[in-house]
Amino acid sequence: MGPVRQGDRPAALSPLGGPVRERAPFVAYAHTVALEEGHELEDVPSIMAGIAKQQVAATGASIFEFKVGRHPVETDIETVAAVHEAVGPSVSLAVDANLGMRIDDARRFLAAAGHMLADVEEPVVALDGMQRLRRDFGVPVSTHCTDPEKIVHYPAIDNLVGDINVDGGIGGCMRMAAIAASMGRRFWLRSNGETGIGWAPLCHFGMACEEADRSAQSLITWCEDDLVDGPVWLVRDGGVRPSDKPGLGIALDEDAFERYADLYRRRGAFTRFDAP
Repeated sequence: MGPVRQGDRPAALSPLGGPVRERAPFVAYAHTVALEEGHELEDVPSIMAGIAKQQVAATGASIFEFKVGRHPVETDIETVAAVHEAVGPSVSLAVDANLGMRIDDARRFLAAAGHMLADVEEPVVALDGMQRLRRDFGVPVSTHCTDPEKIVHYPAIDNLVGDINVDGGIGGCMRMAAIAASMGRRFWLRSNGETGIGWAPLCHFGMACEEADRSAQSLITWCEDDLVDGPVWLVRDGGVRPSDKPGLGIALDEDAFERYADLYRRRGAFTRFDAP
């Protein structure tokens, strides 16, 4: 995508309409501490604080997002406090529970840590539970439910988190972002650990979608190999500026693809959780 002219929305350069910002905004993102790797539970807050500080420094992001609901509530509360102190007041904090909290635990968590959070993603399973938590504690809540006919019944839920693989690609997500905005909600994308081929659409979407002004999630640093030629499009200065090359701006790394194809032939299918 071509340059953005100061004070002037650029002419359309593609079916997406051209860039509306200098770079696609992304958060600094981390999972949580895995105790099975030999860590002690009491060390989780300090380890996560160190990870947060490092990730924010590396990415320049204004939001740090990480997982909760994997450890006891007391540990999650202490972790939020430690991370908040480590990154300072200029960095907003968001947490993602992946539907992993019981409602009573979510209430305890938000009562103690909610004042330090800019968003909590899917704290509990039910949309009704998310809405009640939002109303009771005032902490912005986001959900992966992007069905307008469903979400309209839960007006207290603030934000919708889409998936470019589920919501119709770049064009579908741009339409969904516009629908969300018409409902008074913000919209951003989640990442599923895409390689460079899947990562490029997330970056182009963030550049082209005017409504997507909140940083999306980024797991690109989790990839051992992004399978495309050239340097990895890492988050720097709070975002990513895609290549100006035609199309998605990427080309397949044929040698890397063959290495993983050979691994598949020898090993069979596996995920990032059981990779060799």
